[in-house]
Amino acid sequence: MSLLKKDFQKQNRMTKIKKSSLKLIILLVALSLVIFIITIIFKSDNILDKKEIPVFLEVGDNSGIALGNTSQINFGRIPYGSAAQRTVSLENYYDFSIEAFIEVSGNVSQFLIYEPYLEFNPREKKEFGIGTIIFSNESYGNYSGKMSLIFKRLKS
Repeated sequence: MSLLKKDFQKQNRMTKIKKSSLKLIILLVALSLVIFIITIIFKSDNILDKKEIPVFLEVGDNSGIALGNTSQINFGRIPYGSAAQRTVSLENYYDFSIEAFIEVSGNVSQFLIYEPYLEFNPREKKEFGIGTIIFSNESYGNYSGKMSLIFKRLKS
């Protein structure tokens, strides 16, 4: 009878250990989930706006001007040894300071010169230049990509 009692006590202890382990695992999973959600909220909350602007240029043997479309940046045709510049106007419509991160993707990115970071005071308007220089070792052809502008609240 004492052997049965010892077996019962042993099983009871094992059950308590398993329950405690299960509670600990559930607590750790819940805590990890809370930390993950808080991280996502803080990261996504920081981005105010994101804009993408198509960018184009052509490397050719003579100049060609692209006019008209203000929803894109088009340098037109640029011959070897030439440079071109376009101006982009931005405005902070918020009552607080913001920052803009600028990146260019696509095969046009190898040609472009631009400021990758800008800061704006509340309600401030700014213009920034985006330029290109075509050297003699570039292949003739059309090049394109996107300029991404990511706007975030400036941390004080």
